[in-house]
Amino acid sequence: PEAALPEVRPAQRPQAVYQQAKTDMDALRKDKKRSCWREPWEKLEQRFLSVHAAKPSAVIAAGALYRAAVCREALARCSHLDREFREAIALYAAVTEEYPRSALADDALYQAALLSAKELEDSGQARRFLSEQLKNYAKGDMAPRGKQLMAELDGDAPGSKTVRTAGRPAAPELQMLSWDTPGKNDVEVVLELNTMT
Repeated sequence: PEAALPEVRPAQRPQAVYQQAKTDMDALRKDKKRSCWREPWEKLEQRFLSVHAAKPSAVIAAGALYRAAVCREALARCSHLDREFREAIALYAAVTEEYPRSALADDALYQAALLSAKELEDSGQARRFLSEQLKNYAKGDMAPRGKQLMAELDGDAPGSKTVRTAGRPAAPELQMLSWDTPGKNDVEVVLELNTMT
């Protein structure tokens, strides 16, 4: 099934927006302070999605959608929210669904598998993404990494760690993370956990 993408207004000058957004993404990654702020990543993701919505060319649209997924993954790595990892995975999956002939299709499947395995500890979903990647893009540049991750999931790779399967209970899931600075030297952090059994 196709992933539902957020509704966004198409960019007026998609190629210019895309080039500037790529430059801004590189700068944000290098900024140690702002790189874990939510707002810059969300705005950048929206810019990439607006380029994708404009569909200037398959190459640029696929690249914009892939980079929107990278933005969501960066947010998830800062927030540690499973929901945001799932959103990143859905965006990566959308790249392959919409642009199966893109040079980024195998990269997107690999990233979806990696996040599924390492962040969500869902080996079944990771295997499905890897199977698709290794079947449809066997000669792609990500095939060696896909094979390595599959071996780790199967427990055949050196240094492989066990990944949670559907039969084991899930750890509490972080539903919301927020913080406030009521005073100059004070920080208030709020964590809401969902403990599913």
